[in-house]
Amino acid sequence: MFLHIPSTGCGSCRELSAPSVDFVHRSVRVISEHTFCHACKPWSQPCSQLSFHTFVDLGKRGLLTLMAEPLQAMAPLPPQNLEAEEYVLGAMMLSQNAIEAVSEIIDGGDFYRESHATIYRVALELFQHGRPVDAITLADKLDEGGVLEQVGGKERIREIATLVPGTSNAAHHARIVREMATLRGLTTVGEGIQRLGWERPGETPELVDRAEQMVFDLAQHRIRGSFEHIEVLVRESFEQITKMYESGGEITGTPTGFRDVDQMTSGLQPGNLVVVAGRPSMGKSAFALGVASNLALHHGTPVAVFTLEMSKLEVAQRLMCSEGRVELQRLRTGRLTPEDWPRLVKACDALTKAPVYVDDTRLTTMLEIRGKARRLKAREPKLGLIMIDYLQLMTSGSSSENRVQEVSQISRSLKVLAGDLEVPVLALSQLSRAVESRTDKRPLLSDLRESGCLSAETRVYLPDDGVYRRIAELEGRHGFRVLAADTDTWQLEPRMVTAAFATGARKVYRLETRLGHRVRATANHKFLALDGWRRLDDLAPGMRVAVPRALAASGRRAMRDSDRAKASAQRGEAPCLPRARRRASAWGRVGLPGTHASAARMAALEPSPDRVSLHARADRRWTEVSATLARLESEGIVPRADSEIYWDEVVAIDPDGVAEVYDLTVEGLHNFVAEDVIVHNSIEQDADLVMFLYRDEYYNEQSDDQGLAEIILAKHRNGPVGTEKLAFLKRFAKFADLAPQHDARAAA
Repeated sequence: MFLHIPSTGCGSCRELSAPSVDFVHRSVRVISEHTFCHACKPWSQPCSQLSFHTFVDLGKRGLLTLMAEPLQAMAPLPPQNLEAEEYVLGAMMLSQNAIEAVSEIIDGGDFYRESHATIYRVALELFQHGRPVDAITLADKLDEGGVLEQVGGKERIREIATLVPGTSNAAHHARIVREMATLRGLTTVGEGIQRLGWERPGETPELVDRAEQMVFDLAQHRIRGSFEHIEVLVRESFEQITKMYESGGEITGTPTGFRDVDQMTSGLQPGNLVVVAGRPSMGKSAFALGVASNLALHHGTPVAVFTLEMSKLEVAQRLMCSEGRVELQRLRTGRLTPEDWPRLVKACDALTKAPVYVDDTRLTTMLEIRGKARRLKAREPKLGLIMIDYLQLMTSGSSSENRVQEVSQISRSLKVLAGDLEVPVLALSQLSRAVESRTDKRPLLSDLRESGCLSAETRVYLPDDGVYRRIAELEGRHGFRVLAADTDTWQLEPRMVTAAFATGARKVYRLETRLGHRVRATANHKFLALDGWRRLDDLAPGMRVAVPRALAASGRRAMRDSDRAKASAQRGEAPCLPRARRRASAWGRVGLPGTHASAARMAALEPSPDRVSLHARADRRWTEVSATLARLESEGIVPRADSEIYWDEVVAIDPDGVAEVYDLTVEGLHNFVAEDVIVHNSIEQDADLVMFLYRDEYYNEQSDDQGLAEIILAKHRNGPVGTEKLAFLKRFAKFADLAPQHDARAAA
């Protein structure tokens, strides 16, 4: 017999002894011992004050309910089948085959009763260690773990073992348990979606995406956020290695269809973000579409193509041209030869049967891509690749300080998408013109970072040591800290450097400020201005950039009183005496140049007869500025009076030759202090693989590599890097493997 005591809102209660009632069997237990929190409804009074008794006989006598008083506002029980749970546990104690069958279908989290989940996990642990599973060994193991009494004691274990007449239906009952768990998950998701609608913790598109994600995760029967013991992981890895050894294959992931590339990468692994980058006209789209068509046509694997640059029809025409080996220009104009038609018809027939899905929505966001990809995954469970053309045309759908951080956020979201769907994501990326400023125009990994660089002699402040180091001396190091500006608090904080690297020789410019700070940087390096991060080539004399007021670790002030006086004298202004600092500082933080700033500083001095009129006018003006300053401070547009940031004026930006340049990657705040100026850092790509496409014939008409393209694997998180060559058939916008004894000019 079972005593039903409802939850008080916490989701669980203990198994209790039954009250003394003549018609109730002595063995009584709670049937709602564990109720998932999504089904809990707070009771208006504690369980001890509820005046009712509900008894359920799960033997063969059916449901018996006795009510001393009518129940009020009783929450319905979530979907569950306790008999199926008991059958599964009993079968596991009778047969090893039953354990193998049910463990492929359910896990401990699928049980409604917590005691059943505990028994299941312990039985599975015994089985995994090669020990027999029966009522005696199970009770001993539970007792050893101190949980035997919590599940009902030895009597309860023996009872479950005797309830099962046979084990042949163990898998069937396990599926019932799983089905009930899924239905309970639906109630959880439903209530979660309701809360999103009522509480509105975000923008509407974001909430819709979160709701869709909840339903998708449930449909995929995912188990997330749990630890795995290394023993389980080693066993799975060993089994995978054994299968690869027995099959004799070298490809463990999604094949690209290009022999040498697959040998180098072992295929594109599920959950990986793969970036294919290059300058225009290198063939990025042709390469990616070649991977997609090889996968769909030769392996029958579904592929999703998000094209933000070409239309759906252009993608279709490219595939037709590539597969039919029909010249792209003739196909676009319709001037096909008699020899073209049979090849084109054959290619079209194959493509119409290929599982390739194309979306050409312009200005799409990560939310939209994620939602569409999830729906396609639900429709095509064997989805093998998601292709995105191209990264710089995407938007994150949320506000970011600058484009560098937005692209970093997008790549991070793509990495999460790949992991969630367990599918490789292949994203194309356009490289900047900086590649073409070098003699050797082969791309480098640093070209993908969308950030500028600093010249070798640039001094970086290290707060832990209280010293400056030339950035060139930091190359190859990581794990040290620099000072970074927090634009929420306007304070300087130590942050860890994860990478320091050289990016080659580039054209640099010299920026000079009113206080005498000088920085040599590339045109695209960013500085913190009053209105946010700006590239060096977007700054001009008269604008203001952020500098630290002082470097506390060393006791050195980045802007000394003598610096202030010197700067004021250069502008023909009165010096800022101590009593005048707050007013003058306020004007400076707002960034007001010229006569207003001078008047404010002069009026802030001790009044004298010849300054009374000026002082009165400045006081009226000061009242207006104070109100403006308070508003700007509250909105975070300018630093507070107690901030560690000062706005220094740019006085000159001039070309300064070509120099070897370097950059850092800084955790969290993504900036650092260099030459006593706050500069942006390089943001590390989240890609697992980075491939660059390079065709020397594009830059050099006399190149020996006519008709060839280099695939430069510059980053490979779990394998080697290197370079392979493919034939590039420009007329057909197609890449192909090279023959063993390939004549380079034959591919043209």
